[in-house]
Amino acid sequence: MVPSYYSYKGFFSIVLLAVVDADYMFPYCDIGANGAGSDAGIFNDTELKEYLQHASKFSPSSTALILSDTW
Repeated sequence: MVPSYYSYKGFFSIVLLAVVDADYMFPYCDIGANGAGSDAGIFNDTELKEYLQHASKFSPSSTALILSDTW
């Protein structure tokens, strides 16, 4: 039987998923997923994914960039 915190490379591992801002602060951290999980699978199980899906409803709409010859 393979332990759940055993990665496919044959090592014990625990995944750290973190968001770091421009001031070197960690506004979001998820620690403890087992190393056998994929990055996408781990992200799909986080509160961060849920937040980002709902936050997009309140973000401003995108607009096209206007390119000009003068700077």
